[in-house]
Amino acid sequence: MNSWYGFLTLFILGAIMLLSMMGLWFTAVMPGIDRWNKRFFSGFFIILMLGVLSGLCDMVLFFFSASVAVFRALLVLECLFYDLPLPMLTAYLLHYCEENLRTSKLFRAALVLWAVYFAMDISGFFADAFFYILPDRNYSRGPWFPLLLLPMITTVLLDIAGVIKRRKLFSRRVFRSFLITLVPLTGILFLHMFVDVVPFVAICYIFFAYP
Repeated sequence: MNSWYGFLTLFILGAIMLLSMMGLWFTAVMPGIDRWNKRFFSGFFIILMLGVLSGLCDMVLFFFSASVAVFRALLVLECLFYDLPLPMLTAYLLHYCEENLRTSKLFRAALVLWAVYFAMDISGFFADAFFYILPDRNYSRGPWFPLLLLPMITTVLLDIAGVIKRRKLFSRRVFRSFLITLVPLTGILFLHMFVDVVPFVAICYIFFAYP
């Protein structure tokens, strides 16, 4: 792990953890938030915090030469926590538009894509197709790593299309909040196919939570 990249990652993860803790606290104490939104944003911030913790554990255990199995498990968890907010964004979009999640084709598509991602990610416990651990406890991308990101990218593109289609139902602030999250996230996920930019994915989620 390059020292400068490690420090940058640590700084970003620390900032995201702090903002997530503040967001969780504000969600709990701020009056006027209905029950659905309170539960949504509480879960949203908790998932972000868990993603940060898995990344921090990965960095800490790197210096203690933990077993390959432990590093592999942390990578799988980290990948999972960074994908979980995507179907949540789809659910928030539909809830805001007062659409039924159970009958929404968009939400069904998001769940199917999440299930595909989940299956591919879990396979990282047993195979090296998407990532593997090097002898020095760094990780390297496997030959099929870009495929792992395709369900995430597809979900984001569907959400962007859904936001544009329903733009008349949004206030300017909410419409801007979705686009500020989803458009940069699309570019970052495409970039992540070739360069490790995982912390910047979480930054996009924070942009959504702090419009």
